[in-house]
Amino acid sequence: MPAEEPDEAMARDAVRARTVLAGARHALLTVLGPRVRGWTGLIDDGGEPVLLVGADSPPTRAAAAGSARRCRLDIPGAAGERLVLAGQLRTVPGSAEQVARRIAGPGLTVEVPQCGGDELAAVALSVDEVLLCLPSVAEPGARRGWLHRVAGGAASAAEGGALGQGTEPRWPSTANGQRIDLAAYALAEPDLIAAYAPDLVEHLNIAHGDQLRRIAAHGQPVAAPVPRPSRTAGALGSTATADGAGSAAGTAGALGLGGVASGSDSGEPAWTRRLADPTDLSAVAAVAIGDLDRTGLTLWQVGQDGADELRVTFRQPLTEPRSLGLELRRLLSND
Repeated sequence: MPAEEPDEAMARDAVRARTVLAGARHALLTVLGPRVRGWTGLIDDGGEPVLLVGADSPPTRAAAAGSARRCRLDIPGAAGERLVLAGQLRTVPGSAEQVARRIAGPGLTVEVPQCGGDELAAVALSVDEVLLCLPSVAEPGARRGWLHRVAGGAASAAEGGALGQGTEPRWPSTANGQRIDLAAYALAEPDLIAAYAPDLVEHLNIAHGDQLRRIAAHGQPVAAPVPRPSRTAGALGSTATADGAGSAAGTAGALGLGGVASGSDSGEPAWTRRLADPTDLSAVAAVAIGDLDRTGLTLWQVGQDGADELRVTFRQPLTEPRSLGLELRRLLSND
């Protein structure tokens, strides 16, 4: 596979950085100098983060005073990324609720914490430096929402940073971060499906369990690939058959996985039993979404024999978050 051109790699990283910001709901704000630090609510406004902080907090006072003091924002991504933005704070006209309502876009509902109208303020970070840090295989970063609530609540920068110290999730080091060109960052468009997928999946699993059972009826089993027998299989006393399927089938049964893989070349399906009707409450304990992308849903159907992975493919790939509702309604109407 040919190596990517520098401009192509930069454009790809810029899209990922914008996607992390678009999907973020909170971030760790550090005001350099007095070392004020704490978690704050976050809304993406076209690549520029808008922060919800206490109306009389140090960040609000710094923004109102037009201070040249630099600030840093560490943003956790849904896949373990760490996006670091730096710049100066400035005030945003209007109340926090008015600003949130203005920014809310397709598929995004912004909720302002329940508090008095004068307790929160919105400030924006004028970004002049972007650093994207990706997790390694050895130490994956923390997923979004791992620890902290949206600020204006318990872990707000308005509280002087005491709650933000010593509670940061483990995430990628900035030592190996990729610096993103500001022009590439400004021109990039976030992948809103990837950005909002964690929130959409959580909502569907919590609020639409009955509909998910009906949607699962359209799913196709996802067969696990059959591992090739290793050279040491015989020496270790493996029970693998001549076609290499014996140990795989035994492992699947021991783990309670719903299907038995076949390693033969006879063209037989990898799943040897019929899945239970997902709407049968006596046979299926639960159905939940594991993953969402533009082309479909990955579901887990938990029954008496274990968990089965299903794939439901959309008729049309999603173009933006609101199109998910259309595709789900199509599936439900074809019951």
